[in-house]
Formats: sequence, C-alpha cells, structure tokens
Amino acid sequence: MEIERSVVIARPIQEVWDCIADARNDPHWCEKVEEVHQEIGDGPGPDTRYRVIHRPVRLKKPKALAVTVEEYTPPSRLRLREEDDDGVFNVIYELERPRKERGSPSTIGSSGRSRGSSARSHAGW
Repeated sequence: MEIERSVVIARPIQEVWDCIADARNDPHWCEKVEEVHQEIGDGPGPDTRYRVIHRPVRLKKPKALAVTVEEYTPPSRLRLREEDDDGVFNVIYELERPRKERGSPSTIGSSGRSRGSSARSHAGW
C-alpha cells in the first residue's frame, strides 16, 4: 500500500526542514506521537535512530516505533524507516522551495509504503 500527501506550509523551507528533520519535534505537530527519545546520533542527521511512543489507533494503547533516518539531504529530502509490531513503513519527506523569495509558503510532500498488516501516516496534516 502506498500513501501520498502534499501540504503547503506558510514558513521558509529551512524552518520547515529544521522542524521535520528532528523526530524529537514530532509530538508538536503529529497528534499520534506521544514521546520521542533519540537512541543513536547527536541531533538530526544520517543514521540517527529514535524510539517513538505513538498511538496509531486512537482508542488502543500506545506502542513503540523504531525510526531510523536512512536518507538526510537538507533542506529537501528525508527518508525514514519506521517499524513496529505491525510492520515496516518507509516515509519520504520532500520539501520544495517557494516560488517567490519572501513570504511564500514552502511545500512539503510525504509518501510512504508499508509492508505488514497495516499502513499509517504520521503526518499531522
């Protein structure tokens, strides 16, 4: 299964990148993420690993999610591997620079492909 979304964010691309590139920010913008702990790495970057506690289904108990940064190309592309007991979800964030220099929104697209029994989207949009 593949899921794809796109959203326009009225912020400069670097500001958007700084927010999404560090999974420790996820609880601020994704309602399914309850907490994030960095296990490997010092801040965001390639091969960084996080342990995320998330609630993919609202009425069920939260569960652990292992997140590994597989591609890190600031400020335009971030590829993550997310794995929990339901399966593996590969997430790609692609940011596009605004068409106008100042005051224009950045566009962020995310797509993912799952292996396993369910697919989910962590994007809070």
